[in-house]
Amino acid sequence: MILKKKWSNQACKLRRECAEEITEDLHRNFPEIAPRALNILTNLAENAESESVRLCATSDLLDRACLA
Repeated sequence: MILKKKWSNQACKLRRECAEEITEDLHRNFPEIAPRALNILTNLAENAESESVRLCATSDLLDRACLA
């Protein structure tokens, strides 16, 4: 448990230190990432075995389209 907390603290520290770089990478790569993410979310909304996963994916799609 102590090791898990240590890793969590290190991850939080690294995320804070690299926040600007992470944000820049996301902005730069978004045009590539977004269509794939949309396809994955659409596939989950249509084909997931779990009803709760389908519901969440559908809700997320509508939310992102500003329809919910």
